Amino acid sequence: MEEWLLKASINQLRDFLRGRFQDIGPYAADTGARVPELPHTLPVALWQEADQALLNRLIQAVKSLLEEIPGNGWTPRAIEWLCFFIGRAQIKDPPVMGSLIGIARRGHWLRGTDDGPRCYVALLRTLLNLDWVAEPKFWLDLPAEVQKRFPGIVFRGLLGHDMQAAFAYLRRAAKDAKHARQIISVLGDIMDDATQRSQVIDQLCRALAELPPAVSAYLTKWFRIYEWGDLAAEAARPLPQPFHPSCSAIVDAGWKPELALSA
Repeated sequence: MEEWLLKASINQLRDFLRGRFQDIGPYAADTGARVPELPHTLPVALWQEADQALLNRLIQAVKSLLEEIPGNGWTPRAIEWLCFFIGRAQIKDPPVMGSLIGIARRGHWLRGTDDGPRCYVALLRTLLNLDWVAEPKFWLDLPAEVQKRFPGIVFRGLLGHDMQAAFAYLRRAAKDAKHARQIISVLGDIMDDATQRSQVIDQLCRALAELPPAVSAYLTKWFRIYEWGDLAAEAARPLPQPFHPSCSAIVDAGWKPELALSA
């Protein structure tokens, strides 16, 4: 670690971080090295080595950078690196969390930035990585331009509240393999838990036939690759009927598995 960074002022730290994430000036990462340097690596190492005084200065520098956006050279890629750093360093301190939540609630980065939905989703992903929980309505009310391109972020937000609601959203929102890739990425964080894995497989088996073929095929393929389960085989089995005092009457009335999701 360079000695001057350990003693740097808030302004110096702000310039250093901006240069790293915007990949400009003397502080840009050396991507041409034998082992390419990533923009967030040195800032994360600095955060991990910092004493409390330096942490306080870094927090103020990060908060100041968040307030610069949009403008001052903050491209979507630079914004993603800043957000990625905050998430990797787990900067949950109130000044930074307060800024992030305020930006999310106002939808501020949707306006004035190049590719607003991409920038906004980088922010939301970081907040979720920092264990922020927003009400289901927040996720369902995200702008259509965000949901059309990034249904995975809504799915992830809902998953923290109600798995059934998350998969109900998936049924109507997932349209293609790109969307399915987002869902696989989200599920990767929970599938090591046996109980959650069982619940996910149950929900997907109920939904598989209703999803577009490209989505079903992608999910089935990657469940096999990651050894999470054989969705095709599971979906082919008769689904269990829901418990009900007069279950036979429900079956006689033409009960279908998907109705259980709206019960």
